[in-house]
Amino acid sequence: MSKCGGCGNKKAKKVEQVIDIETKDTDDKESPVKAAKKAGKPTKKSEPKEKTEKPKKSPKAASKKVAKKEPAPKKIKKPKDEDDSIDSDPDGEKIDNDSTDYEDKEVPQILKDRKWEDIKLQKGEMEDYTNEELRELCTKNDLIATGAKKVLLERVADGVVNGPPARCPSCKEGHIDFDKKKLIYFCKGYKDEKEGKFHRCKYTAEKIDRLKWKE
Repeated sequence: MSKCGGCGNKKAKKVEQVIDIETKDTDDKESPVKAAKKAGKPTKKSEPKEKTEKPKKSPKAASKKVAKKEPAPKKIKKPKDEDDSIDSDPDGEKIDNDSTDYEDKEVPQILKDRKWEDIKLQKGEMEDYTNEELRELCTKNDLIATGAKKVLLERVADGVVNGPPARCPSCKEGHIDFDKKKLIYFCKGYKDEKEGKFHRCKYTAEKIDRLKWKE
């Protein structure tokens, strides 16, 4: 019985020795984290990754609003025969029937024959006439009934003093007018209503046939 008890004690001592050896081995083997701390090296946990800030996008420049320009109002062109006493001679040039003043100059014979002073006085007497009244007188006496007031007044005054001009003896259709600048009578041409075309006439004269004025 004493031998068996001694065997048991020996086995217990061997177990204790094995446990001591294992604990020493575990103490001698340090974890990588502990070893890194002793060496002063930063561990993965101690070095958090720095977040790289993305550059902020610059806001888009506000698009400039260009104010739209309102279109300028269109100018209404007057018909040629309404162009403030401006007419055309046979060569198509512009003439001004109110541009000549002979008060301080020698009056040409053709103006004397046309009785230009009487026409001037007659225009003064009819200055208060309306455009409508002047047009009616032109229509009655086969004169052109379009144009500005001073154009109508010139035609009517000339017709009252001298009688309305007869139609052109050349083309038989055009109205005769007087060019104060060139001092000559000329045909204004005519429009063919059937063809829808305007026909020019080159007729000119220093004297013309006249009709009787109708009130």
